[in-house]
Amino acid sequence: MRVHADDPTGGPGPGGSPGPTAATVTPPATPTARPTDRGDGGSGDLTVQVSRNPAVAGEPVGLRVVRRGGGLTAASWSLGDGSDLLAGLSVQHIWARSGSYSITVSARTGTGATLFRTVRLRVVDTAGPTTTPTGPTGPGTTSSSTTTTTTTRADPEPVAALGLSSASTRVGTAVTADATGSSDDGGDLSYEIDWGDGETSTPADGTASHTYTRTCACTVELTVTDAAGQTGTDSASLDVEEPAVFAEGRLEIDQTWTADLDPGSGRDIWFEAQTETERYLTTLGGASGAVVGGSDYNTCLDASLSAGRISMDDLSVGSRVCVLTGAGRYAVVTVVTMPGPSPGVLVLDYRTWTG
Repeated sequence: MRVHADDPTGGPGPGGSPGPTAATVTPPATPTARPTDRGDGGSGDLTVQVSRNPAVAGEPVGLRVVRRGGGLTAASWSLGDGSDLLAGLSVQHIWARSGSYSITVSARTGTGATLFRTVRLRVVDTAGPTTTPTGPTGPGTTSSSTTTTTTTRADPEPVAALGLSSASTRVGTAVTADATGSSDDGGDLSYEIDWGDGETSTPADGTASHTYTRTCACTVELTVTDAAGQTGTDSASLDVEEPAVFAEGRLEIDQTWTADLDPGSGRDIWFEAQTETERYLTTLGGASGAVVGGSDYNTCLDASLSAGRISMDDLSVGSRVCVLTGAGRYAVVTVVTMPGPSPGVLVLDYRTWTG
């Protein structure tokens, strides 16, 4: 976008310099927000249902894989005990020895995508034999006993199952976590969802939504607790991307002219000249800025922004300046060409996000 410096009517500014003059700006083409590819969802869409956890060594355990919205056509199971792979959306297996086993299911969708989920299963031994005396005892009597074997099963730990509405989202766009696929033999569960950004939710019904304020490759973790205080956990990965781009392009700003970083919202920056050598990039209209080292959204969030002047002596080709516009949008500008002798032209590339 070219900002023309051909207005002869600009009045004197501070110290005798020409004041800021509103430019006639040819707006850039309307930007198109880059879509997020949802594909077939992520492995966070899969839930593994276990008939008993912990399991008892030597007794069968049922396993089933389900997906939010359905669409699974086949599955293969690795049981973690060295046995052969099992095939099917529902399978049954017997673990011969106690221990903690890692179970991985590879599930195929109708569109040809392959999804994975890994859960842990604890297998316990049965209780040992106990001896109970029977018959009369006392002087002159013979004591006898019978041995009975009693299998005592511990209260199973709850099984946590976490699903996310999407495997990726943007800053400012809510994502929903669903823990209603979790299970426990006792019925009632309490839920805690750690969003991975320092925030947590404790939804009574097992579902909660959250909006992220900065980008991250976050791990969302669910903890479920049963009436006995036992817990189960599950987690899912979430990619939080930058907000959609509101506007971007190139600015060629003639000396003493201004530019708008979010077109239609008012002027944000001014190529100010006090003298032929004393020149500044100055914020206007409630905007604030700072020279920064990066060009990403989080860098601008973390920058200490202030209204006022940035001397051209502090800028060079490749320098980046974060600006919070007067309309409250974050933008980053990159110096493409420094101005030549006065009067000069400052060339900047800019990107402004929606939030």
